[in-house]
Amino acid sequence: MNYNINSSGLYDVNSYNLVSTNATILSSLNVSGLTTLSNDTNILGTLNVSGNALLHNFITMNSPLYINTNQETTISALSVNSTSVSVLVNIVQNAIWNDGVNYALNVSGYSMFGGVQINGQDSNHHIYKRVGDLTIASPSTHSIILKTNSGAWEAMRLNTVGTSINTSLYISGTTRLNNTTTCTSSLNVSGTTTLSNNVTCASSLNVSGTSNIGPLFINNFTGNTFLQIGTTGNILNITSNYSKYGISEDPEDTNIRMFKNAGIYHSVNYNTSGNTFHLFGDSTSNSYLKLEPLLNTSYNPLIVMGNTTMNSNLNILENIYAKNLPNVSKFNILVTQSVLINSSTFYKYDLDLRLYTTFVNPVPYILQRKFKFTCCLLSGALDLGLYNLNYDIDYNSVNYPSTGPQASLAQYNGINVQAYGFPYSNPKFDQITPNGLFIFKTDFNYITIFSKQQVNLLCIIINYLS
Repeated sequence: MNYNINSSGLYDVNSYNLVSTNATILSSLNVSGLTTLSNDTNILGTLNVSGNALLHNFITMNSPLYINTNQETTISALSVNSTSVSVLVNIVQNAIWNDGVNYALNVSGYSMFGGVQINGQDSNHHIYKRVGDLTIASPSTHSIILKTNSGAWEAMRLNTVGTSINTSLYISGTTRLNNTTTCTSSLNVSGTTTLSNNVTCASSLNVSGTSNIGPLFINNFTGNTFLQIGTTGNILNITSNYSKYGISEDPEDTNIRMFKNAGIYHSVNYNTSGNTFHLFGDSTSNSYLKLEPLLNTSYNPLIVMGNTTMNSNLNILENIYAKNLPNVSKFNILVTQSVLINSSTFYKYDLDLRLYTTFVNPVPYILQRKFKFTCCLLSGALDLGLYNLNYDIDYNSVNYPSTGPQASLAQYNGINVQAYGFPYSNPKFDQITPNGLFIFKTDFNYITIFSKQQVNLLCIIINYLS
């Protein structure tokens, strides 16, 4: 049928009436029965449907469509079915956007989108997928951005590069961060958490639960405390597959190892024999200091700046050098090399002072050794002091320049000696004394011991300079 319905009032359609083919309804249309509107139907007034209506093809409405139903069945009040290859439902709001007023689609209650439920008034599940994973995706390498304050402030950004968090992150359950994660504020963890790969916190990392943190890099430039592990009880507990101390029998395995510039390291080792030791060295396996029960060893010079307190015995197997503690050297010499002095035969021994003493440079142009020298027969026989020497010696090498303001002091250049002791005076070590044993100065590194007989002597040198 091709006709127009031109009534100026309500037009009522009862059950099984059909309006089809280019029908124009100039006023309102009330549908109370099963009615089919086909082809091009143009409704200029209001369409009120209280029964079942089938709409086919193009239906144009210039006024609101009201569908009222009180049915208690599971049949949908409005069903849209089509085999179109285009958009099935197209809703366009042509008016200028007015927030909270002219929505393009306004739904009260749950909305179902292919298994995903949305309900902004439900406090439990605003967006909920009944079965399977809920996936939020963006095309290509674009980001998923979460914003607050009406979308003006970015709180989190997720993309293929990593996760960027612009506020504090609170984690209270089991959490695993597998990819590169950047937290520009604080990260607070109270549950079991695993941080893998690269996690960067621009502010603080607060951990109150069990955490598995991969390579951890802590940087601090303020001079304040930047790492605190524990407060009371077990301050640090490290475990591994080897033992409760996290260490194997291999000395290269350690449960604590600290490097500086990939060079100096400190490691703490443990083995099943109960030997725990601290090892200080470098990455090329050179050890400087090893501290372990009953066998502490320093492999290289150990320099300690500041006061040191020893709460138990300090056992030194070699020499000790200190500014206020002289070093004692005990040794034997055999005086056998013959020499003529004033046509008399003597025997001599050149003593290398570098083996037993050190020197300082107290003022420019002067080097000084300061030591005590004692010498006697190895047999212990003193024989009226003829073979017994006991001197406190200041041994100096003077070398003033021959020109300049100190040129007048050049007359003292050479070996200058002050010696105090007994049994006979030889204060400058330059004269033959009446006893059978005496000393001459040679150069800054040597003194010469003379004897009237070939003798075996016991010597002691106490070095006063460190």
